[in-house]
Amino acid sequence: SGVVMGDVSAIDLSEDNLAVLTLRIDKRVKVPADSIASVKSQGIIGDKYIQLSLGGDEEILAEGGLVTETESAIDIESLISKFAFGSAK
Repeated sequence: SGVVMGDVSAIDLSEDNLAVLTLRIDKRVKVPADSIASVKSQGIIGDKYIQLSLGGDEEILAEGGLVTETESAIDIESLISKFAFGSAK
């Protein structure tokens, strides 16, 4: 139930093997420096998307700015497998 603010324009791998995404965000959207980026899924096996939870910081990220607060995606398929095969604790 969010609003589309932009899209992922590039996906790279950092030197320490972490995903680095470049987002192209509508210039009208002001992204506070303390915003959080999360990988979400549309439904159980739906497409993945990036959800930006806008923070309350007065400092606004400039073009090329970095969102450093992130949340990992929950792998629903793995969770279902764990429960189905009894390895969840």
